[in-house]
Amino acid sequence: MRDVIVIGFVLFGLGLFLLLIGSCFYSLRHLRRTVRGQPSFYWIVNYSNVLEGSFLGYVVSGAFLPRAYFDFWFRLAAGTALLKILYCQERESAPTEVLDRTEMEWESVSIA
Repeated sequence: MRDVIVIGFVLFGLGLFLLLIGSCFYSLRHLRRTVRGQPSFYWIVNYSNVLEGSFLGYVVSGAFLPRAYFDFWFRLAAGTALLKILYCQERESAPTEVLDRTEMEWESVSIA
């Protein structure tokens, strides 16, 4: 019975770990999609690409190396959260006419 409980905790931990990494991937892709037509936020696309590539490298190396428990992913998750925070702060401080113009460009490009 004890082995079953231990296996359950291990699977729960693995699921939680994969869920956190997956949510970081989703957040980076969503952020990149959000700023796609806005030239003032070009730097967000670059940083999100870098973070996503780093996550991918971490996942691939963690599958083959014994350093799978290396805490580098905490820094990547923090980088993802900081990028989202910086985007929100930058969006609030941006002039409204720039945001309105990019939203109008989005409406003209969107496929209905």
